[in-house]
Amino acid sequence: MDKPQGRFSSLEIKAPSPGRPQAGGAPRRDAAYYMDMGYRAELAGDHETALNQYSTALSENPLSVEAWVAQLWMLLYLKEPFEADLWADRALAAFPGQPDLMAVKSLALMRCGLIAEAGEQNDAALAGSRDSANIWLARGSLQIAVDRQAASACFKHALAASADRRQTQLRIGDLCLFHHKYADAEAYLREATLALPESAWAWYGYGLAQRALGRDEAAKAALAKAAQLAPNDSRYHAALSGNVGGIGRLWRWLKQKIFSE
Repeated sequence: MDKPQGRFSSLEIKAPSPGRPQAGGAPRRDAAYYMDMGYRAELAGDHETALNQYSTALSENPLSVEAWVAQLWMLLYLKEPFEADLWADRALAAFPGQPDLMAVKSLALMRCGLIAEAGEQNDAALAGSRDSANIWLARGSLQIAVDRQAASACFKHALAASADRRQTQLRIGDLCLFHHKYADAEAYLREATLALPESAWAWYGYGLAQRALGRDEAAKAALAKAAQLAPNDSRYHAALSGNVGGIGRLWRWLKQKIFSE
């Protein structure tokens, strides 16, 4: 496989670092610590920082499939599907046939426009395991454009299989939002805000779904909550004001799409 290039070329597997002594009662900075830090950043919507934290967790424990999967998800959130596909191949070289890695690779392939290949990859993942939230998330995403009921069934399977139902609820909402299924996104993201009330990202997505549905007051309240929880994130403030050029054009496009259907 070609050596990864570009801004993510530093996501290398490193040898585990020697144990670092911690001063006083400071938490031990091991793989679990960095996974937790990545999760916190992810819930804040800071996917770049989350990616870096998950990558550091992987350097602490190169055998962690969980860290690999989390890293791949962040590349998708950062709109880097080609990078995600590239790194999925790298992970699968270390863990051949691993169902979760194959599932996220199928998502990356779909977002690269390789729909047939994505379906084949997801079929192979499902043949390897039927108890993985990632597999059902990817399958639901593949189904959502053509069969809403089938997608809903896949997402129910994802929730049932999930080790972290709250995160899975959020990711389902994000997938629905990505595919412009705003009513479905609103329902899932509403549940996500209840389960993760301190997640700026959950409130942000919920606000976007509400605004796309024409519920401006509810959208404003949700976006204000996101901006309150992550005051340094300009995206949340821009969405709340709605007067930034790109954001404003997005809202107009969304409303036109909703009312023309």
